[in-house]
Amino acid sequence: MSFLFKKPQKSEESQSKTFFESIGFPYPQINNQEYAISESVEFSSLGLNINQQKFDQISCELANLIDNSQQKIQTIKNWQIGYSYTQSLEKLDFKKQPPLACMRLGYVIDTEGVPKLIEVNSQTPSFWWECEDGSQAVLKKLRKEDTSNQYSDNLNLCLRYNLIECAKNLDKPVKNLNIGLITCDSQEDIFQMQFLKNKIESLKLVQNSEVLTIDRMDISRDGFDGSKVFSLNSGNFFDVVFLWYPLEWLLEEEFADGTPVKESLNQVLEEKNVVIFNGLASFVAQNKNLFAFMTEAQNWEEVETRNLDDYLTPSYYTREELEVDLGKVDWIAKPIWGRQGAGIFGKVGFGDIEGDLSDEYYNSQNCIYQPFHKLKPIVFQSRSYNFTLEKWVYKIESGWEPGGHSLRLTQGNIVDDTSRWLTIKS
Repeated sequence: MSFLFKKPQKSEESQSKTFFESIGFPYPQINNQEYAISESVEFSSLGLNINQQKFDQISCELANLIDNSQQKIQTIKNWQIGYSYTQSLEKLDFKKQPPLACMRLGYVIDTEGVPKLIEVNSQTPSFWWECEDGSQAVLKKLRKEDTSNQYSDNLNLCLRYNLIECAKNLDKPVKNLNIGLITCDSQEDIFQMQFLKNKIESLKLVQNSEVLTIDRMDISRDGFDGSKVFSLNSGNFFDVVFLWYPLEWLLEEEFADGTPVKESLNQVLEEKNVVIFNGLASFVAQNKNLFAFMTEAQNWEEVETRNLDDYLTPSYYTREELEVDLGKVDWIAKPIWGRQGAGIFGKVGFGDIEGDLSDEYYNSQNCIYQPFHKLKPIVFQSRSYNFTLEKWVYKIESGWEPGGHSLRLTQGNIVDDTSRWLTIKS
C-alpha cells in the first residue's frame, strides 16, 4: 500500500555554500540571507530579569505543568474542551502509549525582561539540532566554544530512558528494538531525524534504526502475528516509531486501497505491535488549545500555586473571553494546529498583523487568542530584531531536565519559516 497524500510537501530550496554549510547543516538561505547567523550572543545580554539557571528551572517546571495538563485532558469525555479539543484524536487509545518525553518551549521576552511562554512544540523535529549540537558547532567555528556544554547529556539520557520504557511497554528486550524515524519529505526534517538517529546509535542500545519519509511507511494488516508498521525502503518492521509527522494530517489520509490510515494505525497500536516515542500525548501538547485549557479558572489556580503565572501566557478560546478577562489589549490569534506562523492574525495598536494567510487549511481552523506581548527587541549587526527564545526540555527518570536553546530572529512581528537562527553562548 502507499499513501495518497492530500497535503503538499515542502519544496526544496537552493543550497547555501558559505557559513552554515561549513558547520554541517544543509539548510537553504532565507530571503537571500543565510539562515545561520555567523555570530553568537551571550545569554546574559538577552535582557531577561532572571539568570540562566533560573530560566532552566522555570522551563522544567512549565514542562511538568504542561505534562500534567495534557494528562488531565485525556480523562475528559469526548475530548470536549471549550470548542472541541480535536475530534480526530478521540478514537485513539492514548493510555496504552508511552508518556510525553520531550518538547521545545517557545518564549518571548517582554519589556520587563520576563520570559513569556507562548507555545509548545512537542510534535515537530524542527530547530532541534540548532539548539543542541548545532550551537556547539557554531561556537566552535567562531572559536567561542562553550567547554561546559552543560546540556549535552540530557538528550542522550532522555533517549535512553524512554527507549527502555518503550521496550517495557512492548514486553521486549530493548536490545531487540527496531526503530523507525518517520518524517515529512523535506530536507530540514530529514536532517533532524538523521541527527536523532546518530544519537540513538551512539547509545548502542537498540538493534537497528532507520530514517524514512512518511510516504515510505506502510502498515501490514491481518498477518499471522498481527499488524506491523514497516519500511517500504528496507522491508524492516518497526517496534518503536518516532512519528514526527503531524497526526492531524495523517489521520485524514488513506492508503491507496482506500483504507483510512486511522483504522490501520489504531489496529497496530491496539495489538501492541508498535509504540510511538514521545507518545500520542505529544499531539495533545502540540494543540494550542492546551494553553486555553490551562487558562480556565479551575486550572489557572494550579498555575498560580506553582508560581508560574508570570511565565505562562494566558490563552482563550475566543477574543471575547480574552477581553472579558484582560480588557481591551493587543491580541494575536493562532490556529490550534498552526505551524510556522501560518494562519496567524491579530491587532496591535491601531493596526492589523497577520502571518501567511495563503493556506485555507490553517485559515479555517479554530484559534486560540493570546495577549500580544510588547517585546524587548535585540539589536544585532545594527539591526533590531524581535525573537523567540527556543528551549528543549527532556524527561528522564528523575523528571524534566533542561536541554539546549537558541534564538529565532525576525524583523517583523511573527516568527515564521523565514526567521533566522542565532546561537546563544552561556
